[in-house]
Amino acid sequence: MGTITSKDNHLMLHNNGNKRIMPSLRSQLSHKGKSASLSTEEESDIIQGQHSVSPARQPSWKKSIRITKNDDTSSISYSSSEENEEDISRRTSLASVEVKKRIQQYEVASLSLSDTNSESKSIPKETLFLDDKFWKGPVKPFVTYNKNDEREYERQLREHYVLKHIFKGNIHVPVPRDIPIIILDSDCGAGFWTLDMALEYPNAKVIGLEAFHERNGSKNPVIGAPNIVYKLGDLTSHLQLPANSVDIIHQRDAGTIIPQGAWSTLLCELKRIAKPGGYIQLVEYNYVLGDAGPVLTLVNEWYENAAKAFGVDLSEVKRLKKFLIEAGFEEVNERIIKIPIGEWHKDKVQKENGFLYKQLIRSFFKSIKSWWVTELRVSEQEFDKVVNAALEEFDEQQSYTEWVIYTARKPI
Repeated sequence: MGTITSKDNHLMLHNNGNKRIMPSLRSQLSHKGKSASLSTEEESDIIQGQHSVSPARQPSWKKSIRITKNDDTSSISYSSSEENEEDISRRTSLASVEVKKRIQQYEVASLSLSDTNSESKSIPKETLFLDDKFWKGPVKPFVTYNKNDEREYERQLREHYVLKHIFKGNIHVPVPRDIPIIILDSDCGAGFWTLDMALEYPNAKVIGLEAFHERNGSKNPVIGAPNIVYKLGDLTSHLQLPANSVDIIHQRDAGTIIPQGAWSTLLCELKRIAKPGGYIQLVEYNYVLGDAGPVLTLVNEWYENAAKAFGVDLSEVKRLKKFLIEAGFEEVNERIIKIPIGEWHKDKVQKENGFLYKQLIRSFFKSIKSWWVTELRVSEQEFDKVVNAALEEFDEQQSYTEWVIYTARKPI
């Protein structure tokens, strides 16, 4: 990934010495239309119910939602279309008060966190926080978001409940309720899915696996429940959870933090730690916006190029069914869920889903602004111009996104 500069009426991408002309921004904007390790003792702790509480982590830049009337950190103008939380509550079946009420009872100031790396008490990787000063080290870092970022925390909160609403639930594999089981939430983030599952299945012990501690001074709440265990571990390294120890594995929205070529290794590790007959559920989305007009086509290209700069191939999530089969899972299923973006759909339910999802996209744009401006070498004004045009184009082009729920089972 190289720099992007303006030349005449075109954007020119310089990539490893090769030049490729990107479509003109001006013409686009004027043509709107259609490690982790659990010792034997730690495993016993899980079954006995000992627990720690999650860092309120804000993972990769792609996970997020926050609805707010004003945002001093962004110059993007949403005054004509942005909805506040009261609007969302009134216009949809997803009430904000219900979104937040469930976690407030379980907020905890701080508790210790167990490190699951076998060889070190710290994550043996460089760390890049995308909203910090631009990183220019010789080694590719593990990409995540600054854990002090309240917007990212609230965005994850909103995203979790919006997706739960659209998917009609958190889990799409059989979960026994009457026997003790162990559930792993891989790349758990701030822990909203983890908490939901712990409350819904009180006989289960739920492990939230996360890569990084929260930074000192974070104002984000730490959430927990009696049957939750949070562990530190690096998804891109060898997972040292005990073999055949987990009944259900869940991982959502990790496509932009898994380096190119690492999915196969990760899935083999997840299969190893799953119990015979245990289930895995992966939830990812297609990062290419469907039915994109000229502006959204540019946004798709920006997204791809920014991810490539950190060694991530966004297209790999489209091959997860193949990767699951190659890893040795059976009963591999793929469920594609098409979600409109905006309120263009005639069906009442789909219109509501599209309204909610457009808010997620709006917050996503705010969240990645500093990173894309730096990485793509575009000005803030140019970024804002593209984003505002993109938000209009969703309804004009009847654009959509696709989420995919992959489920599979380890052979008995």
